[in-house]
Amino acid sequence: MTKDDGESSRDGVAAVEAPDAVQAVLGIIERECTNLYRACALLDCLRVAAMYDYEEELEPGDVAYVVRGLVSDVLHALDRVALQKAAHQSPPEPP
Repeated sequence: MTKDDGESSRDGVAAVEAPDAVQAVLGIIERECTNLYRACALLDCLRVAAMYDYEEELEPGDVAYVVRGLVSDVLHALDRVALQKAAHQSPPEPP
């Protein structure tokens, strides 16, 4: 098949879809990095509370529960299958 037979239009579609897929995956990675920063900030709060003995105001078990949830969500979002699924989804329609 030559380019005159429609191959160029298929190549054009693939060229347009790839950047959208990359952008979708990069968006997920960026979002999950933000969640990891949040988890680190919560761990810092726990460390400071332990240093100054503020356990009455800040329950370590509650902080650990929230941090574990954030890290677990990040691990699921960065899973290879989840990233492949995001890369193959069609981009959202503009409002």
